[in-house]
Amino acid sequence: MKNEILQILQMQEEGKLTREQAAELLSVLADGAREKGPSGTDAREAPRPERASAARQASAAISGFVDSAVAAGATVGRAASVWSSEILTRIHRDEGGNTLTLSKLATPSGNDYTCRGNTLNVSKVSDLLLDHAAFSDNSFNASRLTFAGLRHGRIAQCQFSGSSLSHVTLEGSDTADALLRAVVFNGSKVTRVTLHSATWEAGALMATVLKDLTLTNATLTDARFNDAAVASVTLENAHVRGLLLERSSLASLTIKDLTLEQVHIGATRLAETTISGGAWKNVKFRRDSGRESSLDATTFSNCTLSDCDFVGCTFRRTSLINLTLTGVTVRNVDFTGMALESDEAFRKAAGIA
Repeated sequence: MKNEILQILQMQEEGKLTREQAAELLSVLADGAREKGPSGTDAREAPRPERASAARQASAAISGFVDSAVAAGATVGRAASVWSSEILTRIHRDEGGNTLTLSKLATPSGNDYTCRGNTLNVSKVSDLLLDHAAFSDNSFNASRLTFAGLRHGRIAQCQFSGSSLSHVTLEGSDTADALLRAVVFNGSKVTRVTLHSATWEAGALMATVLKDLTLTNATLTDARFNDAAVASVTLENAHVRGLLLERSSLASLTIKDLTLEQVHIGATRLAETTISGGAWKNVKFRRDSGRESSLDATTFSNCTLSDCDFVGCTFRRTSLINLTLTGVTVRNVDFTGMALESDEAFRKAAGIA
């Protein structure tokens, strides 16, 4: 409860909550705490492992805070509604857009829909289903979005801070038809991001946990993943360009016929990866800031690598099969216990003539 109080106070200080709203929320949280049992936990809550990881603790804290805050919002009578394709709120409305605080919003949907310039603080949106629509310049702070589905439209210039999203899906007839642009996830938890014949451009995952990323016939460009954890990745017939991976972890990768170019991977771990077909061009896989980059339990097969650098990284249980190498640089690489200093040694270790 201490963390929840601190977050409420911080949101008040940042102007996201008024003094009266913060006081009402603190009062309701205090009432809820008094209703809990002697152990300080609700009997309905499942016990948490004593040694949960930092990422899981953060995710649980975010989810718990959003749930309790949204419940408190309902208690103090804050509600949101949809009217004439615009989101309105009974709290207040700014000239630059609408602000929803401590609110619940159910199933906004429609065709040729525009949702722009809104801020949701400690709120919950159950579904967002848009067709040929635009969802732009919106901010979610300590909020929960259970599903965002967009067909033949765009989600742009949006930021999710300390929030929870269960599923984001974009579908278009081609990569220019559906666009996820300049969308930033900061300190958030995302269950799934799925793009089919769509483009994710200039996005960022910052200290965010993403359980499942799937790109099919899609494009990811100029994106940045910092201190991110992605549990499952599927890339098929996709194009990734201008990606920066730093201090991140990606596991259970299935990559087929992927075009990867101008990508920098530093202090990042890729584990349980299967890479088949495709081409890598100008990819830098390096040790950064004293932290290694590594490939664990990885299989490369039938790939073309050109102008790629592998410097100060580690390959563990990695198999390289039928690769075509052009202009590949290998320096101070630990390949299953062997230090490789040249392209020739790399070729020899990989079984390439």
